[in-house]
Amino acid sequence: MSGPAPAGSAPAALAARKAAARTWARNKLKGLEGRQAAGAAMAARLAALSVYRAARVVLAFAPMGCEPDITPFLTRVLADGKMLCLPACTGPGQMEARRVQALSALQPGAYGIAEAPGPALAPGEIDLAVIPCLAAGADGTRLGRGAGYYDRYLPALRPEAVKVALCRAALLRPTVPAGALDVPMDAVLTECGVYGELLLQKTLDNPPGFQ
Repeated sequence: MSGPAPAGSAPAALAARKAAARTWARNKLKGLEGRQAAGAAMAARLAALSVYRAARVVLAFAPMGCEPDITPFLTRVLADGKMLCLPACTGPGQMEARRVQALSALQPGAYGIAEAPGPALAPGEIDLAVIPCLAAGADGTRLGRGAGYYDRYLPALRPEAVKVALCRAALLRPTVPAGALDVPMDAVLTECGVYGELLLQKTLDNPPGFQ
């Protein structure tokens, strides 16, 4: 009969599963084409969501590498008169959301990711957060790059703020490895569809007790 699992074995097992999933995702991304087309399709789907139409402040991201090119969405947010903010690294595993006045004003920041020069917004001001990932689960689990920036930042958002992960359809699984500190998404959006649409029917002015 086997004895109890050694202390720390569960976190180690989760870390190993995440590492394997990231390796799988990165290998999958190497042969994945259509970055701009996927980004354009995602931008159109995002703009059609009721939570986008209701949002006043939108947190998005400046695409880099193999991430879908959602520049059309960033342009749309500004054109619609909404407040756009992008992440800026402030230290290891730490980020803030800075207001974007114009995409032309973005400057290279940490890891070469484009950042706005400022000012920073309080997390409680954000209505809709559009979040990148390596892979995601249709159940709302999200696999990031492992630095924990978003998982440290997102808990500070208001409970009614909506969190949407953008994931290429080829990298969507039923679920991905996640632990207690990994913030679940309200929905996952790919170039082909939206998963978690029932959750996206909540609006920013829901009456108390809305579930």
